[in-house]
Amino acid sequence: LKYAGNSFGKLPHVKVINLADSASLAANTDSIRLLSLKYHSDYILALTDFSADIGLTEIQSETAYYNSKIGVKFVLFQGNGVYSKQLNGTSNDPQSQGVYLGLVASLFIHPTVGGNKQSINSASEHAAQNAVQDYLPYTISHNRALYNDSYLQPMVI
Repeated sequence: LKYAGNSFGKLPHVKVINLADSASLAANTDSIRLLSLKYHSDYILALTDFSADIGLTEIQSETAYYNSKIGVKFVLFQGNGVYSKQLNGTSNDPQSQGVYLGLVASLFIHPTVGGNKQSINSASEHAAQNAVQDYLPYTISHNRALYNDSYLQPMVI
């Protein structure tokens, strides 16, 4: 949610008013329209589902490879609470590798979500970016000269 808020906050004429984490706050049961009036907002983004898992993806020459699989679901409400749009995103990022101990052992002895917070956070940002990508700018400008270093410049001149 924080990553989506930061992404929307970089857009022109957009101001993120409040990012609430339901883990530390009581769930808000106010209507979308009431929230919109309270914070004077045109849109409200709500995180409705989050799932995280680390799964075995490949076994090669006695090495087991794992991926972080994240799914997020947002609902973007218009301020009146009548219109909304589902924004779903997923990511499947390479996570780690370990010694392959056999099929049964690799299913029970593998990396856990709780023990890999950094990779789960990174994969969660990728899933959030995937969900809100329709609203973010898609052009990248690169102003560095292509061969502007001491190794390649003499070959170009």
